[in-house]
Amino acid sequence: MSDNATFSPQELARAGEEAYRNEDYAAAAERFAAAEAAYRAQGDLLMAAEMANNRSVALLQAGDAQGAYEAVAPTVEFFAQRGDRRRQALALGNRAAALEALGRLKDAEKDYLASEAILHALDDTELLAAVRQQLAALHLRMRRPADALIDTSIALQGRPLTLREKILRFLLRIVYRLLGRPL
Repeated sequence: MSDNATFSPQELARAGEEAYRNEDYAAAAERFAAAEAAYRAQGDLLMAAEMANNRSVALLQAGDAQGAYEAVAPTVEFFAQRGDRRRQALALGNRAAALEALGRLKDAEKDYLASEAILHALDDTELLAAVRQQLAALHLRMRRPADALIDTSIALQGRPLTLREKILRFLLRIVYRLLGRPL
């Protein structure tokens, strides 16, 4: 894919997804950037913002937290202005991950919580669980294990559980009983 001008935005996006699946994150980020530019040139700003989010995820995986933050930061407000709450929540989660990688833990927590609130309002239990899991990991990193326990417990509610998650839920119930709190 040396000459991106000969490829459609959709082809560039698929090439980015393929590179990402192959764990070639730098190539994925380049292809998502090319797709973003191509969509922007066509006037499809919504898909351009989507590609910026994809580029952010790839950059973060490639170890470029600052680049990931810069890619995703403008998309949060973009999606909010267009009333695309689900994509706004995803962008907030992506920005939170970049902020966490940059060591800006309080800012990351704020974005995860904002993402969680939107996903809760949308009743998107699958994405909500994923955000809660990220928040639990962040709270552990912030040395707040009680918050991490609560986050994990909430993440496990309302969806089918794997065997590992059922065991974790069982153990959480024991901890909560020892603390004198219902789960």
